Amino acid sequence: MLAGCIASTINTFGMGWAFEHNLATLVGYFVGDVTGLFACMFLLMLFFKATR
Repeated sequence: MLAGCIASTINTFGMGWAFEHNLATLVGYFVGDVTGLFACMFLLMLFFKATR
């Protein structure tokens, strides 16, 4: 989970540096990445619990 958050942060700042986005767009990317990360982890937890 920590690796995903670090990768999201690097991705957000990399997008901002490469394409010169404003701060609001970068925050949107970051929130979307982290929300997707948590959603996928939650779905994986449910899947693995159901298959046990």
